Amino acid sequence: MINFSSFDLDPFVLRLLNTGINFALAPRKILVDDIICKIEFGIRDLLDNDMEVIQQDCIIVLSKVKSPKSNISKNEFLPLKTLRDNPNIVILKVDKGGASFILDNDDYVNKMIDHLHNSRNYIKLKKNPLKRVSKEIAKSLLKEILLPPKFIGS
Repeated sequence: MINFSSFDLDPFVLRLLNTGINFALAPRKILVDDIICKIEFGIRDLLDNDMEVIQQDCIIVLSKVKSPKSNISKNEFLPLKTLRDNPNIVILKVDKGGASFILDNDDYVNKMIDHLHNSRNYIKLKKNPLKRVSKEIAKSLLKEILLPPKFIGS
């Protein structure tokens, strides 16, 4: 973790961020109702009897689930929450090498604007090509799979 921001990092937060940007906090509670809703959505096409058996089995299993023990203490969580809620910084993962870094939000925005205005990276189009490209794709699809013209938008 490389800190390019003007924000001083708490030693614990720095240690935690050095473990990797994909570190996940243990959830405070298991959202049983959400899980049941997702299961019901996933099995909606089954026969009613099969669906009911699966629902009941899931409810029995989920009723016994306990919230996991936190993997950080409350004292460790507060500086992490402060970092997460800080609108003045951005935490990014570098594409290559797996490193992460922290930038001041203003610096990040300025770097992105500079990047977008660099003519080696991008050129400004005179006209939005989306309609033309969409029509070309639709015509190609028509030739390939013989869709009726009403689906092409012509």
